[in-house]
Amino acid sequence: MITKPRTAITLALLSLLAVICSSNAATKSTAFPIGRYQSDNTIVIFNADGTFLGTTPKGEDWVKGTYTHKGNTATVTDIWEGDAIKEDCTGKVGKYTWTKSGKVLTFHVVEDACEGRKHGTDGVAWTQIN
Repeated sequence: MITKPRTAITLALLSLLAVICSSNAATKSTAFPIGRYQSDNTIVIFNADGTFLGTTPKGEDWVKGTYTHKGNTATVTDIWEGDAIKEDCTGKVGKYTWTKSGKVLTFHVVEDACEGRKHGTDGVAWTQIN
């Protein structure tokens, strides 16, 4: 008789532990992947304070902006663009979903009125660098 209550309690505790672990895994997997990423001769740096910088390996900055995120969706807004940018996207908001597999970060456009940013971001593989 004592075995059944212990078994039930053990199963209940294991079930609770499984729920806690799966909710923590979901939270960790949707934490925005801050850091430095490179694709060809372009580097993007996502800072923990919600800002980003587009630059070159030589340190020639060409865009600065802000981002917010919720789950695997990121919203970006350019706040400064260098002379190399042909389309003025300052203040225009873009919305993307993102995935990260290993060191590779990929964005997919949800909506973005800025064609240049959309072209340079949608489906592009960004590899995390030091």
